[in-house]
Amino acid sequence: MYLKRLELAGFKSFADRTELEFVPGVTAVVGPNGSGKSNVSDSIRWVLGEQSAKSLRGAKMEDIIFAGSDTRKPVNFAEVTLTLDNTDRSLDVEYSEVSVTRRVYRSGDSEYYINNRSCRLKDIMELFMDTGLGKEAYSIIGQGKIEEILSTKSEDRRGIFEEAAGIVKYKTRKREAEKKLDDTEQNLVRIHDIVSEITEQIGPLQEQAETAKTYKELHRQLVEHEVALYVQQIEAAHTKWEAATGRVEELKHLLIGQTTQASKQEADLEHARFHVTQIDQSIEELQQVLLTVSEETEKVEGQREVLRERMRNLNANRQQTMEQMHRITEKQHGLEAELAEEQERAKEADRRMTEAHASLQEAEGQFFSMVQSLTDDVERLKSDYFEKLNEMANLRNENRHQEQLLKTSEARVERQLSGKKQLDEEEEQRLAQLSQLQDQLEKIVSTIQETGVRYKELVEGMREGQARLETARRELRHWEQKREAAKSRFDLLKEMQSEFAGFQQGVKEILKARERGFKGIHGAVAELVVVPQQYETAMEVALGGALQNVVVDNEASGRAAIAHLKQHNAGRATFLPLDVIRPRTLQASDKRQLEAESGVVGIASELVTFEEAYRPILEGLLGNVIITEKLEQANRVARTLGYRYRVVTLEGDIVNAGGSMTGGALKKNSTNLLGRNRQSEELEAQLVEIDQAISGHTTLM
Repeated sequence: MYLKRLELAGFKSFADRTELEFVPGVTAVVGPNGSGKSNVSDSIRWVLGEQSAKSLRGAKMEDIIFAGSDTRKPVNFAEVTLTLDNTDRSLDVEYSEVSVTRRVYRSGDSEYYINNRSCRLKDIMELFMDTGLGKEAYSIIGQGKIEEILSTKSEDRRGIFEEAAGIVKYKTRKREAEKKLDDTEQNLVRIHDIVSEITEQIGPLQEQAETAKTYKELHRQLVEHEVALYVQQIEAAHTKWEAATGRVEELKHLLIGQTTQASKQEADLEHARFHVTQIDQSIEELQQVLLTVSEETEKVEGQREVLRERMRNLNANRQQTMEQMHRITEKQHGLEAELAEEQERAKEADRRMTEAHASLQEAEGQFFSMVQSLTDDVERLKSDYFEKLNEMANLRNENRHQEQLLKTSEARVERQLSGKKQLDEEEEQRLAQLSQLQDQLEKIVSTIQETGVRYKELVEGMREGQARLETARRELRHWEQKREAAKSRFDLLKEMQSEFAGFQQGVKEILKARERGFKGIHGAVAELVVVPQQYETAMEVALGGALQNVVVDNEASGRAAIAHLKQHNAGRATFLPLDVIRPRTLQASDKRQLEAESGVVGIASELVTFEEAYRPILEGLLGNVIITEKLEQANRVARTLGYRYRVVTLEGDIVNAGGSMTGGALKKNSTNLLGRNRQSEELEAQLVEIDQAISGHTTLM
């Protein structure tokens, strides 16, 4: 046997899964200090069962799990697997290779495996006993271990030699066997004590065994009857369940109607929300239109100011043009005057030329030189005349040009005036449209406010309606649950009354026979008396078994009833013939003494209600029974009356005639015969109130 392989994962410095292969021969692990060489031997000691964290150089077992570094996260568990070659069967297993695995989690939980099969730590330690591979064996010698072995006592060194000698397993088995023998001896002592104790109890236990057998037989009969009763109750419960199912369906339909109404209200709310959204969109569009109109109005105002400035310029230009035309006209008039003068001068010149020509003809020779001079003057005057004509033509052209400019300016002014008029009309239209939009905006804002108020009212109303509906539903469920509980209790009481539950078998048979027409049976005492709730416990204790006594007409009716029970093997019953039973009452002197005592409630027969025909029976049973409030008062009353009467407290304690007392805790009786009728009437009244409450809540929903 030799070590083949060692696998480590998450153990101390081995964060990653590491596998070390060991071949036959010597394998050495070398490295600098702190590199984790000792962790290898620690892992071998740990997987072989080392339980001491200090031996593994740690404070607690979780310290062997890799705790992380600056670049690595911590791991959640540490695992070491040791694989050994077992070809020579040094280990007592049927495998040629044995793998031992140990795993520990940060939670402290540990797991052990042999060849991947779960095992106990004890199994691993027993596997390596006497092989030299145990955690304390000589095969693993840690740092300073040799010095520790040599310096310890001889008793402490004995373990290593015993391991080497192969006797550890047998010594361990010997210790376990001795421990088992000691435990067995102690058990024998205890058994001897138990046998002695049981021997003394054999006699009483035999009597108890007989009682137990009787109890088992009676219990078997009770189980049979209870099974029959349960079957009947199940059938009745099934009938109730069907009725309740029908009621549930009705309520479901009602709930669907209410849900539909709520959905309709939610739809109206959604429609209102949609309408509000549309109004919001319209407001946004109108605001956009208002913004556009405002921008266009500002543009028109700017254009109007520009046109006004242009009009002022045109008026100024027109004034200048008119002044220039006036100057030109005045200049033209001056030129025309000069032209007229020149024309006059020309006419005068022509006339003179004619005269001169005549004179020339007359004195051509004499005045040749004068004619030449006049010709020059004429040419000069013609030239001046033509210049004047050209100047007048230029003035006319300039006048026509100025007139054209004036007409153009006037046309431009007309166009600008027309444009201004059109802009004024457009501005008036935009102002009117803006006024209309503002009116519409005010109406829309008012509508939005009204819609918002209406929306809030609808939401508040819906919330209040939903709250009222939910409250009504909760109250309806509460009342329905309360009704189901009361109905179940009422049905159970009615069923118990109809089945005469709580009565003895014989009494039950006689009462059922009465229902079938058996003559002379009036009923059980519990059926014939009405007891106030505060006196039920006292009366039940005072009457005791007499509650189930059956009242009959006479002795013959009683004998017939007894014969009926014998014939049908239906049990036994006690009968009270009306013609035989005589009343029993307190003496007059005792009544007077009783009136002087404090804490006395009264005589039992006077505290209950019954028909006059049954007075002898009830006074015979309760006429000499006194009811008090507390036991101390009952003792005092009994002592005053010489212990001749039975005194019962409201809590059910009894002072019997003669002085004996009976009392203690009363077991709650689910078959309260006296209070059954009262409970039934109360439950019936409660059901009526609950039905009215449910009807009211259903109407509200």
